[in-house]
Amino acid sequence: MNYFHLQILSFLLIVTLKLTAQEAKVTADKLNYKINEEIELVFEVNVEVDSMSTIMLDNFRILKGPTTSTSHSYINGLRTYTQKTTYKLIPKSVGSFEIKSPIYYTGKHGIIGDNLILSIENSVLTEKDKRIIELKKIAEKSSKPEGTLRFVVIGEVGYLEEFRDNKWEFIRELSHEDIGKLN
Repeated sequence: MNYFHLQILSFLLIVTLKLTAQEAKVTADKLNYKINEEIELVFEVNVEVDSMSTIMLDNFRILKGPTTSTSHSYINGLRTYTQKTTYKLIPKSVGSFEIKSPIYYTGKHGIIGDNLILSIENSVLTEKDKRIIELKKIAEKSSKPEGTLRFVVIGEVGYLEEFRDNKWEFIRELSHEDIGKLN
């Protein structure tokens, strides 16, 4: 085999490895959830992409996301790449829901992973559970209801502030007694 044939064979091997190594997947912490449980959904692809199709999450309320992270590394001269898009979700209703992998476009090729099926079961919520869910909803909102009070404690010092006119306003310093009651 001459040098020219060796070059062509090497090129074909690299292209084949590059095409077969492209992978996309959708993952969650588990497959079965209660209606009030928070779900972290991760869409992952291991190749740089030009664009991707829209992620459809109609049966879920998005709490946070999408957040995207990328990772590049070189191990023994081989480059690895990972792009993750993460959502935090709460299911809107019970049932089995299929989360479809988006199509990732790179050049003229589309990469699609396996879909994920999540099962959402009903759950009997106690009054305390309902209150915690409502408090989490308030905490997640960047805008708070007018008149919301916030206690800020750092070590031995603290203060009280109130949300007015779309901003936090200082009310007063907290005494050591106040801080003791909060702890």
